[in-house]
Amino acid sequence: MRAENAPFRIVTDAGLASAPIDVFDPWLLERTTSEWRSVNRITGEVMGYNADPYMQVGDVMLRMRIAALVDEGKLLADGDPWDTLSGRVRLPG
Repeated sequence: MRAENAPFRIVTDAGLASAPIDVFDPWLLERTTSEWRSVNRITGEVMGYNADPYMQVGDVMLRMRIAALVDEGKLLADGDPWDTLSGRVRLPG
């Protein structure tokens, strides 16, 4: 795993594995709709979804990925996606 130098280590059925920076992006995108949703709600749902049997990722890393998805144009933001009180995102289109 050191040689791979991937940013995440996740638990799989086969054990500990390296994962790329965008490993949680599909889950974030699945929980985002065409309606505005709070960033807190999306991160909370993703954290809950992947919590069994171990918490795989925390809210800060998920917020970082949401901000990256906004920068890539895969999500639209209403306000600052880092703002825990009012940040909202939705799918484009």
